[in-house]
Amino acid sequence: MFKSEAFECFKKYYQLVTVNQSRPIQNLVTDGGGEFNSNEFKAFLSSKGVSVHISAPYTPQQNPVAERGNRTTTEKARALLKQARLPHQFWGYAVDTAVFLENITPTRKNNWVSAYELWYKRPNSKFADTASKGIMIGYQPGMHNWRILVEGGRVELSHDVKFDEALYPGISVFSPAGRFHPPEPEEFNETVEDPDADDQQPHEDIEPLEELPQDVSDEEVFHEVDDSSSVPDSIPPRAKPGFDMVVQRADQLAPKNISSDIDPSNIVEGKRQAHVAIVDEDIDFHVQCFLAGVQFFDQTSESPKSYSKAMKDPDCDSWVAAIEAELLAMDRLGVWEVVDIPDNCRPTVLRTLIAMGFAKGLDIHQMDVKNAFLNGKLEEKIYLRAPAGLSVPKGKCLRLLKSIYGLKQAPRVWHHELSTFFKTINFLPSNADPCLFVSNDENWRCWVHVYVDDMVIVSSDVQRFKDLISKKYLMDDLGPMKHLLGMKIEKSQSSIRLSQDLYTKKILSSYGFEECRTVATPLIPNTRLLPASSQEQDQFLKLNINYRRAIGLLNYLAVSTRPDIAFAMSQLSQYLEKPGIIHWQACIHVFRYLSGRIGRGITLGGSISPVKVYADADYANDKVESHSYYGYLVMVGDSLVSWKAKKTDSVASSTTEAEYTAMYEGAREAVWFSRVLNSLDLQSNL
Repeated sequence: MFKSEAFECFKKYYQLVTVNQSRPIQNLVTDGGGEFNSNEFKAFLSSKGVSVHISAPYTPQQNPVAERGNRTTTEKARALLKQARLPHQFWGYAVDTAVFLENITPTRKNNWVSAYELWYKRPNSKFADTASKGIMIGYQPGMHNWRILVEGGRVELSHDVKFDEALYPGISVFSPAGRFHPPEPEEFNETVEDPDADDQQPHEDIEPLEELPQDVSDEEVFHEVDDSSSVPDSIPPRAKPGFDMVVQRADQLAPKNISSDIDPSNIVEGKRQAHVAIVDEDIDFHVQCFLAGVQFFDQTSESPKSYSKAMKDPDCDSWVAAIEAELLAMDRLGVWEVVDIPDNCRPTVLRTLIAMGFAKGLDIHQMDVKNAFLNGKLEEKIYLRAPAGLSVPKGKCLRLLKSIYGLKQAPRVWHHELSTFFKTINFLPSNADPCLFVSNDENWRCWVHVYVDDMVIVSSDVQRFKDLISKKYLMDDLGPMKHLLGMKIEKSQSSIRLSQDLYTKKILSSYGFEECRTVATPLIPNTRLLPASSQEQDQFLKLNINYRRAIGLLNYLAVSTRPDIAFAMSQLSQYLEKPGIIHWQACIHVFRYLSGRIGRGITLGGSISPVKVYADADYANDKVESHSYYGYLVMVGDSLVSWKAKKTDSVASSTTEAEYTAMYEGAREAVWFSRVLNSLDLQSNL
C-alpha cells in the first residue's frame, strides 16, 4: 500500500466501523502528513462530522496509541524477517503477519481476550484444529470409508485419514475404563468364519493385562503367555488357528548347542540376518494378534540416526526427555568439564619462532621423520586382515603392535611416542602449544616445532639435536629451512620472507585463473553478501563446482601468509552450506585479486620488541542478522605474526559493545601470546 491510497483505505475503514460495528468515528489524530491533508480527505471528514487533531512535529507522545502501535508492529515485523533470514523487500508480508498475530493474541488490557474476539463477538475458530486423533477399528460396508473411534467413544466414518502405522495409543486414551463395546453383530452384513472354530464359545470381557516388568526377556514373555494359568477358567481353550503364526525378531531365540569347532573357511561376512520365532499354536488367538502387533511395531519404529532427525520425529518429546536424562547423568558423574578450545599446531607459533630465531642470529633448520606413524606403540589389541599382496597362513590374521597410517588413533599415538622421547633428552612441551618443545638445559637453548612428521629446529647448536634424534628415529636432514607446509622461506641479510607463490599458482591453475584480469580489492566493491535465493542456488549448481573446496584452499592462504584476504574469506566461509552464484562470483573476485599479487607474503625480521596488539570492530556490518565484525593483529616488533577477522557470535546493542568485543578477543590472543613469548625466552611486554 502506498501513502496515496490512505484516503481510500480510510473510507473503507470508516464504513466498516460505522456500519458493521455501529460505532461512530468522532476524532482523527494525525501527524500532519501530506496523505491526510488533501482537499478530498478534508471534505470527507467534514461531511461525516469527524474532528481532526494534528500532533506537533517530532512529538510522538501526543499521539501515543498510534505511534506505539506502529512501533510494536514494526518491531515484530523486523524480528520475523531476522528469524526467517529474509531480505527487507519482504517487509510487507512481515507487517501483515505481525498485525494478524496481534489481532489473535489475547492481552491483559482486554482481560485476556483477543482483538479478533472483541471485534467479531466470537473466538477465532478459523485456525482451530480441523482434525482429531482416533483409532481405525474397521471398514464401512458399501462405502469407501473407515470406521474411526474418536474421543468420547463415538465411531465416525471418514475417507480422509492419515495413518501412523507405528503408533498404537490404545483404547485407554479415549475410554477411562479401558474397554470398547463394538456394535451389535447385526450391523455387519458379512461375517468371516474360522473353519476350526465350530465348538468355540463367546469370550467374556477380559480384564486388561498387567504391565510386564521392563527386565523380562523375550523367552520369558513367550513362556508367560503360554501358561494356561494366565487364561481365566471361565474361558474354554480356543481351538488352534488354521495357520502358523510367524513373528520375526532380530534379537530373539538365539540358537543353542552350537559347536565352537568351526572351520574358518565356512565363515562368511554379511549383514545381520533376522531370526524366526514360531509362536506356539496353543496360544490363544487374541494373544497371537497382540504378538503380531508387537512384532509389527518393532519392525516399523526405526530410531533416528542423528539429533536433527530426532527433533523431527513424531516422538521428539520422548527423545528430548531421554537426552536430558542422559545429560543429567553425565553431569552427575562428572563426565566432562567446559574449557577453552585447545590450541593445536598454529602458524602463529611457527612465525614467532622464526622471527625470534632470526633476530637472535640462531640457525633455523628442518628435518623430517621417515614413516613417523609406524613408530607409535599401540595399547589396544587391534587385528587386521592381511592386505592384498601379503601372504599369511590360512585362518591367520595380523595383530597390530604399532600404529599404521589410516588408523584413527595413529596421530595421538605418534605424539605420545614423540613427547616421551623429548622428555628423555630433557625437552619439555610448551604450555602454550603442545607442538613446541623447549630444551630444559640452561647451557643449551633449543626450540623444536613439530607438525606431524616435519620438525623446525631453532638453536645455536642445531647439530647436537640432530645427533640425538637420529639415534632414535630414521630422519631426513633437509638443512636450512626453505619450504614448509606449502610456504616458501626466503632469508636475506635483514629479514625472512614467507610466501606461497607456488601454492597460489596451483590454486589459480586448477580453477582456470592463471591468466585473468586482476582487480584491486579482495571483495567486490559496494556489494553485500547475502544468503542465496533458490534461483541463485540453482544457477550455481548448474556450474558443478565444489565451492567448499575452493574456500578451503583459499582459507589456508589467509591463515598462513595472506592477511590481506582474511576478511574476504571470513565472509565467503559463511555460505558453505547453500552457496549461490553471487558467492561464487565473489570467490572469483578473490582469485582475480590473487592473480595480480601471487608473490605477496609476510616479512619477519628487525626488532622483536615491543609486542603490540591492534583490534577494531565494524558495528552491525552483517545486514542479515545484524552481527558485527571484529579483527585483530599481533606485531612482535616489526613482524606480523598473528591476525584474525571474524563475525561476532552475538548481536551487539551498540558500537561500544562491538568495540568491547573486539578488544576482548584481542586481549584473549594477547594472554595466550604471552605464554608463547615466555616459552621463547622473550619478555611479554604487551
